Amino acid sequence: MEMEERKQQNNPITFAELALALANDYECIYVIDSEDDSYVEYVTAGAQKELVKRDYGDNFYKAVLYNCREQVYPEDQAFFLETFKKENVTEVLKNGKSFSLNYRLVIDGKPTHYFLKTIRGTDQKVVIGVQNVDAQRRRELITNLERQTYMHISGALASRYEAIYYIDIQNNAYTQYSASDEYAKLGTTKQGADFFVDAVGDCRKFLHPDDVERVLRELEKERLIQHLNENGNVTMTYRQLLGDRSQYVSMIVVRPKNDPNHIVMAVLNVDAQIRRQHAPEDEAAHKEDELVRTIGSAIELVNKDALTGVKNQQVYADMELQLNGQIKAKTAEPFALVVCDVNEMKQVNDAQGLGVGDAFLKSACTMLCDTFKHSPVFRVDGDAFIVLLRGNDYENRSKLNAEFARKQVDHKRNGLVTLAFGMSDYDPEKDTCVRDVFTRAENLMYGNKDWIKGDLPQETLERHELQNEFMRFYVLYEQLVSAMTEISGADVPRIESLLIEISAMFRLSKAVTYIYRNPQEEKMGVGETLCCYDTGKEGKEILSLRVVTKVMSSARMVAYMAPDEIPLTEEERWKVELVMRTTLTFVTRNRLRDMIEELTYNDENGYPNFRSLANYIVRAAIEGKNRDLVAFHYNLRHFSLINQEFGRAEGDVIMRNHFETIRKTIGDWGYLVRLGGDNFVGICQRDIFEDVKSLLASATISFGSGNCVTVTSRTGAYAIPDGQMIQKPNDFMEQIIAAYRVAQSKEGEILVYFNDALLEKREKSMKIQKMFPDALQAGEFQPYYQPKVNVYTGELDGAEALCRWIRDGEIIPPGAFIPVLEQTSDICKLDLYMLERVCKDLRQWMDEGKKVVRVSVNFSRKNIMNPNLTEFIVGIVDRYHVPHEYIEIELTETTTDVEFNDLKRIACGLHDNGIYTAVDDFGVGFSSLNLIRDIPWNVLKIDRSFLPGEEDKENSVRNVMFKNVVTLARQLGLECIAEGVETEFQMNVLRENHCNLAQGYFYDRPLPVTEFEKRLDKGIYE
Repeated sequence: MEMEERKQQNNPITFAELALALANDYECIYVIDSEDDSYVEYVTAGAQKELVKRDYGDNFYKAVLYNCREQVYPEDQAFFLETFKKENVTEVLKNGKSFSLNYRLVIDGKPTHYFLKTIRGTDQKVVIGVQNVDAQRRRELITNLERQTYMHISGALASRYEAIYYIDIQNNAYTQYSASDEYAKLGTTKQGADFFVDAVGDCRKFLHPDDVERVLRELEKERLIQHLNENGNVTMTYRQLLGDRSQYVSMIVVRPKNDPNHIVMAVLNVDAQIRRQHAPEDEAAHKEDELVRTIGSAIELVNKDALTGVKNQQVYADMELQLNGQIKAKTAEPFALVVCDVNEMKQVNDAQGLGVGDAFLKSACTMLCDTFKHSPVFRVDGDAFIVLLRGNDYENRSKLNAEFARKQVDHKRNGLVTLAFGMSDYDPEKDTCVRDVFTRAENLMYGNKDWIKGDLPQETLERHELQNEFMRFYVLYEQLVSAMTEISGADVPRIESLLIEISAMFRLSKAVTYIYRNPQEEKMGVGETLCCYDTGKEGKEILSLRVVTKVMSSARMVAYMAPDEIPLTEEERWKVELVMRTTLTFVTRNRLRDMIEELTYNDENGYPNFRSLANYIVRAAIEGKNRDLVAFHYNLRHFSLINQEFGRAEGDVIMRNHFETIRKTIGDWGYLVRLGGDNFVGICQRDIFEDVKSLLASATISFGSGNCVTVTSRTGAYAIPDGQMIQKPNDFMEQIIAAYRVAQSKEGEILVYFNDALLEKREKSMKIQKMFPDALQAGEFQPYYQPKVNVYTGELDGAEALCRWIRDGEIIPPGAFIPVLEQTSDICKLDLYMLERVCKDLRQWMDEGKKVVRVSVNFSRKNIMNPNLTEFIVGIVDRYHVPHEYIEIELTETTTDVEFNDLKRIACGLHDNGIYTAVDDFGVGFSSLNLIRDIPWNVLKIDRSFLPGEEDKENSVRNVMFKNVVTLARQLGLECIAEGVETEFQMNVLRENHCNLAQGYFYDRPLPVTEFEKRLDKGIYE
């Protein structure tokens, strides 16, 4: 077992195999790069289910937010947005679990049920499959109604007995029906989550003390189920307490034949019979037998289809559940499924009415039951049936199949009802569930439907040999489809053998398939030629089919027949065409798979991707190149500015040239791939990395006609220890990403090596992330208020709310948890929480009659991706009835176009609602005049690093810039505040330059609420 697991780890499934496997069940597939949220959308098109790239984008989760409002059914939108969050989806990357979601889309104006499932890819990819499950979901709703009907019958039975319990043995939930007034007055639970837990309390409370332990022992779940399995039912008699007296009752427990997930427990009053001295000894037993028979009849009624009398959808679902358990446990006996569909059902209903349609359906069902006399028949949908063949019927399935086919021919000839059908056997080597068998049978059924509905010449129908010929073709065609759809891979030799046999059966001389990758190849006739059947006889073309995929690859199949052969009948021609269509579907899908595999190891821009790195590592281990290695992850710094300055097209050239420069330096003893966006991962020899890291720090890259630009990077590196064997990228990805994040978060550090300290820091970060939800719930995060003071009057003019985490009486420094929370969306939750705490304090101060001031609250850049942020902020402020002018939201500047537009949207929305906005830390980042030109700010907050010091001369750069920034802000009508003011000298600089507000330790540190309230009361700094 361990050897097999290692084999699977060393040979991970490729993306192409994963995508094609998903394509069998899903009509839309999204592949998301978890590093930068970019995505590619694939769809399955046409009867051939070709996998086609339809769309792509830079931010999957932002696209989801936009599309939800347009496409998701209104009643499901709130649930969808709450559930389908990035942190939920990407959880699959952390623990390998899957994430799924049921919801409805609006299709043609109507709600349509869809199912979405997220699984982990073989690298840093998340794969999402979307499936239309409307028909299945509606069947489930019908099934639930049938279950409700069963429960209603149980309730009706309760009218004859003291009580009936309907218990789900999967989760122990139960419902109790009571008819006896005395029994109802006991107060036993009517409905509950766990029968076996509640039974303990009820028994001790309501049973005679001498009977309690005996009954409880028999009601132990495992013991009860074991006795039911052995005996079919369980009975016991005991005494029930009713006030100051007791009565004898008998309990009978049965399991419904076709409802293995439930048991029914009935309580019968047998007091009179037992107390009657001369009553027949078996009267209580007779009552018990009567109850068992009554319940059995009711269950049988619930499990039948009302119209046809065969078993219904619920029974099939239970049977499927049982078989799946046996398949999983590898104990399933051989079986086959026959999937049937009544032809022309809709036309009969529309033309002749539902009454005739019902008779038509019952006639079809009778034909099924007469043929498969010893096998259960299930009606699973309006005109759809399934037959389960086991035992003798399974052994004789070929004979039964032929008999059923002959009946269809006879009915077709006489204008009677016919059924399209397909049969498939359970294959323990490849089938993982009943659905696999059903799918094959259903595919054959659809092929059979076209044949049955076609026009068959009268003389052909009357030929006796039709029966044998039909069955021979049917068997060969089933085997062909099976060989083409092998889960472990198509059996090509078997496919060729079957095509040869079918070609000979229809007297062909040759069959040829031509494959072209693109229209140019087809036009030039230089594609691939496949010919598995050629008798060598000269023949003429009798049939030609051509298909073109969505990616413009094509295939053409031609059948030839010698002139001296008997021409094909219309029926034979249709069968040849069916085989050709099936073969072309197989060929084009495999060709498309090959094309996808070619793209598997490169991204859409031609860069080697993460999967190719995994392949390189395997090869390097074989070639002995996996020693003395350094792995590294780097990001091109401020590359968005290069795109803005030179344009996207030139930016792509610069990125490519930088990539090639690094790759050439690495040489053959290393590898470099693109993760997405401007993020890259490489691996090379240690001595070579000395040259690589110099280029990563600063590289002059040429582009265009003699132009050049300097490109810098931030890099996380990991010197792989001697003796450590690298077998896959995950052996070093955690280390280099941890080092890269440190390099990204610290100014001045552009290259960081992974070490034990980083590991310890990462563990601390994980601990903080784990503690955060409970800490937030417990109110451990509190606002500390740092005053904003008028530098001329000393008046308290405002305050900034700064977050402090107080745990077990100690303050955790913001620098220890804020950067950690900013790595996830937790920071957004904290920002909204802090706003609510501030509004709560403001409301209290106003109610107490205090003079309040405007309070600013910091909001992380992570928040600007939230399209509903403005509504959230306004909603919190209004909930506490705080006038909008007392709230100020501080937002940090940004550089990218996308973030700038989002920032503008939020600032404008807050401005329209009368809430103040401030540019926080102005001057720290790569500020643009567009930031204050295009966005309606109220406050410009200058970072402490911009504030001149005593060492700065009057004409120093810092003095000049500070003076002009303040002047610009004042002329634009913005309030200007300087933070980090700590000295008298700095205070004078503010006054001289007419910057009228200051914040810093010169006046006050951040204060807890009680101390800040004293400052509010005083109102001035002297």
